[in-house]
Amino acid sequence: MSLWSWRPEAFAFQFFVQVTLTFGLATLIIVGFYRFICGYKLLTAEKADIVLLDDQGNWERLLHTQGHRGCISPTSLAFGPFMFVEIHDTITNKRVERFWLCRDQLNEADFRRLYRCIIRLRSHS
Repeated sequence: MSLWSWRPEAFAFQFFVQVTLTFGLATLIIVGFYRFICGYKLLTAEKADIVLLDDQGNWERLLHTQGHRGCISPTSLAFGPFMFVEIHDTITNKRVERFWLCRDQLNEADFRRLYRCIIRLRSHS
């Protein structure tokens, strides 16, 4: 039920209560959206590095000076044109990074290979 569909003057200070609840809900929505966007960054073209991936989900990011090794977590998701990828450190098994990928961010062969790898890891976990 909408906050603004209440009968006018149903109780004392109704307008104040409706405005307060509306701003409270708007604040929750904005904060939740902000946390979602900041928590799950989109992989952009300028942040993309060369990544080596094998069929077992081992991941190696080749940076300018040193490589970063990890493995794709079985909690990664692949659905439709989107993938949510979690990379865990192979030594400590702690989450190193997580990000969303869209189909148009990779070429078709790389997208399908990563998609199959995530599906395989999820089916074996």
